[in-house]
Amino acid sequence: MPAEITAVKAERAVKMSFKVHKLKARSGNIVETARLITEVCGPDFQIRVDPNTQFGDLETGLHPAQEVLPYNIEVYEDPIRFENLSWYRQLR
Repeated sequence: MPAEITAVKAERAVKMSFKVHKLKARSGNIVETARLITEVCGPDFQIRVDPNTQFGDLETGLHPAQEVLPYNIEVYEDPIRFENLSWYRQLR
């Protein structure tokens, strides 16, 4: 979904007392989505980012991780492929 629609759905969820929103990060702009969700739901609302390894390698996965740092990211789940587990140690 586009970032704007995702933010509207998150706003509806927070009104129903949900405290976290899980985002399946694909080709969309996950940083813009996190920004908009935070804008409408507030800084305490948690966001789970789950790219399902779609960011590929360590270098590609680090960039969005750094950009979402200002937001309340509860987990950055499986952003990169598992073929090199040392990437996960470095990412952490």
